[in-house]
Amino acid sequence: MERNGQATDIPIEPQSDTEWVTFQVLQAEGPHPGLTEWEIFDHPCPDMHICKILVNGEFAYHWDMYPGEAAEVGLYTYPDDMPVVWKLNDVEMTLDKLNKMIAAGILTSKIQAVSVQTGEILDEVYLRKASIFDKVKECYYRFPRNRLRRWIDRQKIARKHHQLRLMKRNSLRH
Repeated sequence: MERNGQATDIPIEPQSDTEWVTFQVLQAEGPHPGLTEWEIFDHPCPDMHICKILVNGEFAYHWDMYPGEAAEVGLYTYPDDMPVVWKLNDVEMTLDKLNKMIAAGILTSKIQAVSVQTGEILDEVYLRKASIFDKVKECYYRFPRNRLRRWIDRQKIARKHHQLRLMKRNSLRH
């Protein structure tokens, strides 16, 4: 597979009876192997184009910026570069100016990549300045409750084990 989010085409012979597909990482370099997006098409589409706005190098849809974080907007296109006009809250500007305005602390914003050729909106991202409270709330909701339950159960077992050690130690003193 290609590195750094570059597209990798893997042609597969047409299958008429395939109902599902699985993907497994068998070997990787670095701490975070995996895929951001996986697309499977019925028929090859040579005229297909993909345009996706990136924030800090990752595909973005709704992006929260927490205190102390920076965000840099970019563009992923496949198969090649497509000329786009950038819009921030419906105002046209260059990508450099857009990134400077984000760095300056603009609050909630709608970022669009618009095709120069057709005027069609190719992609849209909502960027939002979030508070530390939002980060705490996100962490709370992301932490699976079953993992929390297992952690609490382990603490109960550890406490009982500790109590048994204390009883043994006290019995040896007498």
